[in-house]
Amino acid sequence: GVGLAAAVHLVAALPDYPVPGLLESAALLERCRLYVGNDAGPRHFAIAVGTPSVGIFGRPFPENWTPPGDTRHRTVAHDPGCKRACTYPRCDLGCILGVGEEAVMQTTDALIEDLRHGRVA
Repeated sequence: GVGLAAAVHLVAALPDYPVPGLLESAALLERCRLYVGNDAGPRHFAIAVGTPSVGIFGRPFPENWTPPGDTRHRTVAHDPGCKRACTYPRCDLGCILGVGEEAVMQTTDALIEDLRHGRVA
């Protein structure tokens, strides 16, 4: 794959575009087949407009921010043993840094396969 430095260079070369507003963001996410990203506003918009999602979680517990029983929305998280007694910002951020790209890719691939074969609720 593309190394981090190369990826940063590619993104830096993109032209500036206006930042979409809330309704525009929701409309864009509604047109997407899948959202993959951190647990933040865009993921919540994707869920609200019915776009399947893979949420990457750090400190928050995925079950608090993912619709129960809806298999169109998957999560990837890591608990280094301190989530229940989080000391953020005085920690090493092991919860988010422990989420590996392989886990994200496996979860995303599994969701794509399930969507492709109609195995989602």
